[in-house]
Amino acid sequence: MVAIRETHALHAREDKDTDAIARDLEEVLHEFRQSVHAAADRPGCFWKRQYEAIEMRLQDKTVPSKRRTTLAWVPACLLVLVCCLLLFVQNSKAPTPDLAAGSDQNLLTEIERALNQYGPSALEPAELLKHEINQVKK
Repeated sequence: MVAIRETHALHAREDKDTDAIARDLEEVLHEFRQSVHAAADRPGCFWKRQYEAIEMRLQDKTVPSKRRTTLAWVPACLLVLVCCLLLFVQNSKAPTPDLAAGSDQNLLTEIERALNQYGPSALEPAELLKHEINQVKK
């Protein structure tokens, strides 16, 4: 509190409204202090009831009933059963052959052969004549 007063006293020279702010702040702190003391001054029977209520809640949570544990295990077992069924269903399907992959491979093979040839297969005898002519010229 003293530090607040000193801070406000320093700023009072610059601004006249700081005294009003300091009074408002002290009033709010005073009201807060009174409410805290009023809450702490409750009778012992109030705190005893609070303690007993908390103890009852803790005991209810620490001793699970058979019905609660059963209800917790049922969804877990169903989930495991569904997962196992899905696993077996997926594994039992036979793989489908990819017919498009085979035809694509055949097409690529034919293209490669065509690129490696110098001309159409109908002109292969002409290729032999070309080699003979080139040899005679040399």
